Amino acid sequence: MLPLSFMPNAAYSLVRLGRDHGGGYLVETQSLWQSARLVSLGVGDDWSFEKDFLRRQPVPLAAYDPGLTDQYLLDRGFVHVFGMLALQKTPLSVVESFWKLRDYRAFFRGQRVHHRLKAGYDGRSSKSLRRILEEAGPEGPVFLKVALEGWEYHILDDVVRHAERLSGLLIEFHGANWRRRRIAEFLRACPLTLVHIHGDNTDRFVDVRGDPSILEMTFANDPRAVASEPRIPHPLDRRNNTNYREVALHFGV
Repeated sequence: MLPLSFMPNAAYSLVRLGRDHGGGYLVETQSLWQSARLVSLGVGDDWSFEKDFLRRQPVPLAAYDPGLTDQYLLDRGFVHVFGMLALQKTPLSVVESFWKLRDYRAFFRGQRVHHRLKAGYDGRSSKSLRRILEEAGPEGPVFLKVALEGWEYHILDDVVRHAERLSGLLIEFHGANWRRRRIAEFLRACPLTLVHIHGDNTDRFVDVRGDPSILEMTFANDPRAVASEPRIPHPLDRRNNTNYREVALHFGV
């Protein structure tokens, strides 16, 4: 059972961006339309969220992910080839995996920039969130996506410090079942409004309290409520992994 502070205090107008399953997220519509730039910390091999966001709100994109390289995408393709030979992958999935490299080169160009840098601190191979937002420029608010596979806890204080720059925030909390206190501290300190929460079923792991190890949380700057009670699960929520059942969230501690 999750703390009550993890539950939105109302229902908000939400839209799903990205894939139907893993890689898709719900964001508050007003924070989408108000964004002057999208900053994504962590992309992996799935930029469907960024594509969908920019299709609806065509703003500059700055993406940070040191592991997203041509070689990484090629290696993923060959992994799928071996998976097909072992009858674990379909020929279509192999074609799609090799198509990723072409799609990557077509998408990340012009105002859509991929930086092969880590986010979190200033160094030769990384940048702090402060510098990332400074380089995003002063022209309007930024929508921030954070999918850092556990590194997100290192930047939470910076998110709070620079929350006034944000129209909205999407963040994945990994190891959430044993970092509940840190997440609760962030929720108390962050001036943004929590508008949605969803349990990621990718790990199949639910602890003794029935809580998932990964939580997706969406925030917005001064959103407008559409109903007094939050909708959990939301009709637009989808299972991240279709092979496993959805994780039910319960609140009350």
